[in-house]
Amino acid sequence: MQLSFGVSIPMKRSLPLVYLGLNVACALVVLFAAHHVAAVIAAEQRDYSDTVDSITFVTDSALALALALLTNVAWTGLAFADVLRRRGYLAFAWLGVALAVWGSAIVALRVF
Repeated sequence: MQLSFGVSIPMKRSLPLVYLGLNVACALVVLFAAHHVAAVIAAEQRDYSDTVDSITFVTDSALALALALLTNVAWTGLAFADVLRRRGYLAFAWLGVALAVWGSAIVALRVF
């Protein structure tokens, strides 16, 4: 992988960046789905959400949530494998960053 300013990064070193980027992208899709539902509620001048709003949110964000769950489960397996092979705890640090991304996304969802 080569960055725009000419620095080459081996794939093994760029894998955590791909992992984190995928989590950020999935969190943004979930935030967009929540904003879409909130905009529909505001356009209809309602103070509450109904079942259709929940179904709309789930269908809009289901693929992103499933992809993020699958990625995080695989990364957790990789982190445990690294610990068992005594390669260090760096994968757990990246998992913590991804959890922080999702924690901030959940807090942001409360705003909508």
